[in-house]
Amino acid sequence: MYYFAYGVNLNQKQMKDRCPDSKPLFTAVLPNYKLVFVGWS
Repeated sequence: MYYFAYGVNLNQKQMKDRCPDSKPLFTAVLPNYKLVFVGWS
């Protein structure tokens, strides 16, 4: 499974603490998309 990280999950140490078996594979970009929050998050 691929996971697009944002916010605090971009911190590799914190992500490793939460998901010890995870490993960064590559940096990805989604062209023509933007991250939008439409309410409290």
